[in-house]
Amino acid sequence: MSEISSLSIILKKSSYNDSDKIVLLLSSDLGKISAIAKYAKKSIKRNLNLLDVGYILRVHLHVSKNSELLFIKNVEFIEKLNHNDDHNTFYILTYLNELISCVIQPKQDSRLLFKILTDFFTSIKGRRKDKRVKILILFQIKFLELVGYKINLSECSNCGKDGDFYKYSLEKSGIVCNNCIDASAIQICKGTKKLITTIDRINFKNTTFSEYIQKELEIISFNNIRKLTTEAVFNKMNNCYNVLKNGI
Repeated sequence: MSEISSLSIILKKSSYNDSDKIVLLLSSDLGKISAIAKYAKKSIKRNLNLLDVGYILRVHLHVSKNSELLFIKNVEFIEKLNHNDDHNTFYILTYLNELISCVIQPKQDSRLLFKILTDFFTSIKGRRKDKRVKILILFQIKFLELVGYKINLSECSNCGKDGDFYKYSLEKSGIVCNNCIDASAIQICKGTKKLITTIDRINFKNTTFSEYIQKELEIISFNNIRKLTTEAVFNKMNNCYNVLKNGI
């Protein structure tokens, strides 16, 4: 068996047999991977008790030559994103875990996503609830562009005509010209359009926008995310988002 080591965020965990765990990782080098931690429920010496959602760890893996199974040998603690007394962070983690687990393909190049995700959590530390929600919206718009679902606001999504249009079609998931407006189209403002079209240059920490723009960003981003996830996953994410925004 060969060995590899990678900085990873724990996305999900589940029990396997009486003493083992299966964990879903977002690795900075390997993308989204699943790995088995033997005797994880009983092992403190190898730090396998740290295999919990919201931990950033350096994970040392065995790669079997006879199969594609990955086994976790041991881990090194780097950072804990979730705090026991921070319910908002718990719901943010649940929200993002569902999104990433559902959309990112196994072993897909996730180096940039890993960086954006760690930047996101750095940015929300110590922030008020309303600011955290705004940063989360920005993250999911960045996420959509990163995975190849950039929100089209430069040309009509129906006929392809270029122009400075401000009607967004929920059906087409993009901007539409005056000739192609459908019943699902909503008006968006210049601030919303500018923020989305420059999202790759947006800094999580320094960006502020109005509640009006926030509402438009919510509608547009959730419209796209709904089409990428299952109904069950989307409903779970939507419930988490409502708790983050409005409280329990």
